[in-house]
Amino acid sequence: FDPRPGTVKFDKHCIWPMGYDHVWRFMLRLNEPKLAIPLHGDVITCSHFLPRKELPIPKMHEMAKGVGTVELDKQLRAAGSKLHIFGHTHINTVSEYDGIRYMQNALGYGISPGQKLTVVHDKGVFREYMA
Repeated sequence: FDPRPGTVKFDKHCIWPMGYDHVWRFMLRLNEPKLAIPLHGDVITCSHFLPRKELPIPKMHEMAKGVGTVELDKQLRAAGSKLHIFGHTHINTVSEYDGIRYMQNALGYGISPGQKLTVVHDKGVFREYMA
């Protein structure tokens, strides 16, 4: 969410052919062919990274530089998403912004041990309940 290069390299063991600071653009371009496909019905999108800066992130040095990009939110809106499920930070949350629900449900890892699977769509209806 902070576009300026930082001093911390979160994936320091990865070598990217496009350079460390341009990986996010490369990953977004991978989504573009799928965005051209017309979708019908309830659209649920998923990503590993966070699509909005309002979503909770750990309070670690420069963490905002390595958790997501607002450009991802533009893509899921273009797809017509009603619910976006994301990961990466292991902080369970359900929020709604501008007509889209955002959910992270880390299962038994790190910050949320013992969390149960959550059903989000059942028999053609958006629902949220523990399975």
